[in-house]
Amino acid sequence: MPPSPPPDFQQLFEQLPGAYLVALPDADFTLMAVSDAYLRATGTTREDLLGHPLLELFPDNREDPNAAGVHDLRASLERTLTTRAPDTMAVRKHDLQRPEAEGGGFEERYWRPLTTPVLSPEGEVRYLLHRLEDVTDFVRLSREHTAALQGRTTEAKGESPHRAQTLQADNQELRATQERLLTERTHTAEEMTRDAAILQAILQAIPDGLYVGDATGIKLANRPALEMLGFQSLEELNQNVASLGERLQNHSAEDGHRLAPEEEPFMRAFRGKATTQEVRARHLLTGRDVVVRCAAAPVCIGDDIIGAVAVNTDITERKHIEEELRQTAEFRERFLGIVSHDLRSPLSAILLSSNALMRSEDIIPKHLTAVRRIALSAERMERMISDLLDFTRGRLGGGIPISPRPANLRALCQQVREELEIGHPQRALRLSVHAGHFRGEWDADRLTQLLGNLGKNALDYSPTDTPVDFVLRDEGEQVCVEVHNEGPAISPDLLPHLFEPFRRATDKGHPTSGLGLGLFIAQQIVRAHGGHVEARSSQEEGTTFTLWLPRSVPVSSSRGPDGTP
Repeated sequence: MPPSPPPDFQQLFEQLPGAYLVALPDADFTLMAVSDAYLRATGTTREDLLGHPLLELFPDNREDPNAAGVHDLRASLERTLTTRAPDTMAVRKHDLQRPEAEGGGFEERYWRPLTTPVLSPEGEVRYLLHRLEDVTDFVRLSREHTAALQGRTTEAKGESPHRAQTLQADNQELRATQERLLTERTHTAEEMTRDAAILQAILQAIPDGLYVGDATGIKLANRPALEMLGFQSLEELNQNVASLGERLQNHSAEDGHRLAPEEEPFMRAFRGKATTQEVRARHLLTGRDVVVRCAAAPVCIGDDIIGAVAVNTDITERKHIEEELRQTAEFRERFLGIVSHDLRSPLSAILLSSNALMRSEDIIPKHLTAVRRIALSAERMERMISDLLDFTRGRLGGGIPISPRPANLRALCQQVREELEIGHPQRALRLSVHAGHFRGEWDADRLTQLLGNLGKNALDYSPTDTPVDFVLRDEGEQVCVEVHNEGPAISPDLLPHLFEPFRRATDKGHPTSGLGLGLFIAQQIVRAHGGHVEARSSQEEGTTFTLWLPRSVPVSSSRGPDGTP
């Protein structure tokens, strides 16, 4: 379907139902356009008016105080130029000459003039729009009521002085009412014009795109609204909203599907549903994708929906940054996973070879120390690689996989304590078990890894002459384990971030504390079991990590060795 031709604004102006004149802001206020309604009301032609000064239409009449004179009109026009705001004159008398075919002479007319500035984008006055509202009927009606009351007053004078005074008071009250109504009508028009100008200024000052309209099109939009999507004028927007969505090729920014007309935020609002949605559109001038957050709401009068308003915020740059960060993080984590997996094969060869050398009878005694150092370093590397693999599983694989089976947490804690004692024979590791039972369905290997991480962390960050305590408590449907050390207090600023990857318990770290993934992996193992872990630390009480484990793993948390449920 070919696009509709642009509207003929000159024709639209000339056929306005009101009496309008357009003048230039020059010294004579030269007339540039006139509506047909004014020509019909005054019996003039465009040839009589265009190019002539506006002031020639209203000659001075000093004898009649209600006549519209050049002096008052010029003052009103100059006020409009100075203030750049509409200016309303009081009701003025300006009689019109009848054609000779209608008997000639003059016809009495009363008018209420209003001058409105038409501003350029820079705020300069380009034209003056002068409207003349014919209020002759209103003035005549007021006169008739006044005359009727005066007649009644005259008749009543012979009947009763009191009645005459009453009618005269009524007459004065009527005149005051008429004057008040006319004044209020003028003030109301001025207030409406002023409010419209203020609203227009507010709309243009809003940095986001603002649209107001109905199902047939957009009736009001500010400059950012046009520029955001590549429209060059409001007329381009003033078309069926479904057609606009088709031109802009609107897609959902969330899943990428093409938006049907009924899914457009503006149309949802027009049906009465306030909506906020991220939409990907095509900029009409550049062809590039633009992502906007569209917040739309219905415009109601009572229970009737008369339109909708939408505010578009351009979030294209933010989306680009988020996508770049996501791709960078995903590449880094996949890279770590690949490297960790590929390093295991050569590392296993190093461990096997070093262990074989240590058991060999042919090894030279002076080389034994070096071989042991190689084996210890390889074992440490293996632990670091295991941590990296668990990290990538936790971040990219939907969580660390577990295989729950019947287990005894007390036995697991005892096993971890004994293993830590072998590596730290000079440290005191204590296990305290409160009354109760500590059986459940857990992944024993993963819980051993979890408790080992917490125990090693407690040993790394506490003085060598202080103990590390494991405390077990039966809490009914769940079991609680505490791992406590008497090391320096962890900074309050660092404490909320302890379980983030690559974080350490202190800013200084520890020479044997690995990559800073131990606590992150511990938290992931607890979550895989449906539990949670937290830390508290103070100078007086030291540092305590507390974890709670339900006795059975929720079905949604249980995963097999390959990561599948």
